[in-house]
Amino acid sequence: MKDKNLKFFLWIFFVIMALIILKFLFFKEKPVKVNVYKVKKGEIEEIVTNTRAGTLKARKKAKLSPRTSGMVISLPKKRGDFVKKGELILKLDSSIQKASLEAAEKQKEVLEAKIKEAEVALNLSIKEEARAYDLYKENIVSEEIYDKAKAERERQEAYLNSTKALLKQAEAEVKLAKENLKLTELYAPFDGYITEVSTEIGEWIAPSFPGIIIPPCLEIIDTSEIYVSAPIDEMDSKKVKLGDEVKITVDSIPSKTFIGKVSKIGVYVQDIMEQNRTVEVEVNFDMEGFSA
Repeated sequence: MKDKNLKFFLWIFFVIMALIILKFLFFKEKPVKVNVYKVKKGEIEEIVTNTRAGTLKARKKAKLSPRTSGMVISLPKKRGDFVKKGELILKLDSSIQKASLEAAEKQKEVLEAKIKEAEVALNLSIKEEARAYDLYKENIVSEEIYDKAKAERERQEAYLNSTKALLKQAEAEVKLAKENLKLTELYAPFDGYITEVSTEIGEWIAPSFPGIIIPPCLEIIDTSEIYVSAPIDEMDSKKVKLGDEVKITVDSIPSKTFIGKVSKIGVYVQDIMEQNRTVEVEVNFDMEGFSA
């Protein structure tokens, strides 16, 4: 009986050993591949998410309208056109202003001629007064004749002074008429692109009056300095510092990444319903390779 049990246990032992040997020989687990890299210095980036997409903005932009009313007779530029500083972008009918300038210049010419006549008359009256004074001292003429000569000299002198004053007034009117004529033309204040034109040739336009908002006729932006304005969560605002480098993607050019730097961080929290609590951040935008 003991021999049978011993044989049985030995048989079980050999079977188990055989299974273990077969497992190691034919069922070996494949080794795990491990990639090894050499440690080196590099940049560590942190992603700070924002609640909504940022907006490209221009630091220099202007909404323009003439400072006088009139009918539009020329719009040499259209939306999307590039303009240089000082280039004409709108012109109003200036027939009334030109007529006013012409009338003022004619009046100035008339007064200049009168001044010349008055100067001649004054010189003559001065001589007559001196002659009458000499004759009066020699008792050749009466004091009344001398007084008349003196009065005439004073009258001519007063007339000349008043005419000179009128000439100054006429010169001011000429200057005013020229300025009014300039108001009929609108020029680009800086290099940039026309982004909006809200008037047409033949349309009557007028400047805004206090309490009455009138939309501008044109809008121009300078694309030489573009920046991104974007809100970030209030909790992430402390992670952003001035001068931090930022990677920017634009929907119109999804394959290209632009580089910018943080130029401004809002000093207060915006509590807007759609945005929750956010801080506005501005990033200077490198326009190289960007096509509007």
